[in-house]
Amino acid sequence: MAVLQFQDFPEDIYEKLAEQARINNRSIAQETIVLLKKQLNVTDDPKFRREELLHQLHENPIVLPKNAQNPSELIREDRSRKALFPTLNGSVDADLLTELEEYKSEK
Repeated sequence: MAVLQFQDFPEDIYEKLAEQARINNRSIAQETIVLLKKQLNVTDDPKFRREELLHQLHENPIVLPKNAQNPSELIREDRSRKALFPTLNGSVDADLLTELEEYKSEK
């Protein structure tokens, strides 16, 4: 993403920008982007964002470390944990989960 810096930025404009950002619960940078998008008629088209993201992923693929766990296995483990213990919101220790699954399969 590009970086934009200002020199000799008028203090009165900065103060108005900071106040507007505070009112909208945004950082000054976020507020600046919102205002520039409005002024330049830039829209956040979901299809365009999706295509841009796919292009970025294609250009810079995510490479997991060799010792990283397979994400699909982690998701399956989490789902099975939630299925067995829905009231715990997935906060069960992995060793405890294994013991409970073994206990359950014995019955």
